[in-house]
Amino acid sequence: MGAVNPEDGLKENRKFAVHSREAKRPHYDLGLERGGVFKSWAVPRGMPENPGVKRLAVEVEDHPLDYFGFEGTIPEGRYGAGKAEVWDLGTYVVEAWEKDRITVEFIGKKLSGRYALVRFMEKNWLVIKVQAAEKVHLHRRLRRWTLRRTRKVRLIPSSPIPTGASHLELFEQPE
Repeated sequence: MGAVNPEDGLKENRKFAVHSREAKRPHYDLGLERGGVFKSWAVPRGMPENPGVKRLAVEVEDHPLDYFGFEGTIPEGRYGAGKAEVWDLGTYVVEAWEKDRITVEFIGKKLSGRYALVRFMEKNWLVIKVQAAEKVHLHRRLRRWTLRRTRKVRLIPSSPIPTGASHLELFEQPE
């Protein structure tokens, strides 16, 4: 697991927003709540829907948290001028947040599953759908089931370890 800022706790859900934008060039804005702002990327071709698909995501300036559910038109002459519509809103769980790689699980109506943002130039990232939501949830259920079983096993007093000649005979090969 990568370096995670304590403020981003692994189990804490944070907000994410994806806006469809009609600005100078049509694109989508991806915003991840972190440190009191939305860390933001412009995604020209939209978020990938299938595992393994990579899309360019250009890091842009942080947006205020008020931008979360914003829909409307930003006037000409202002940063991000043009029409903004909510494409999806939801929460996400941080799996890793490092300088050049971010891995999260999105929990939204349209956007769900495990995604990675991987930096390949100063402001340029790739956003990649790593795993579909069904597989993420199946993996988590299996992991929880395994942990419950492991905990139960640990609670059972252990049997004494067999010793002596009778025990060793079990492992000897007949000649």
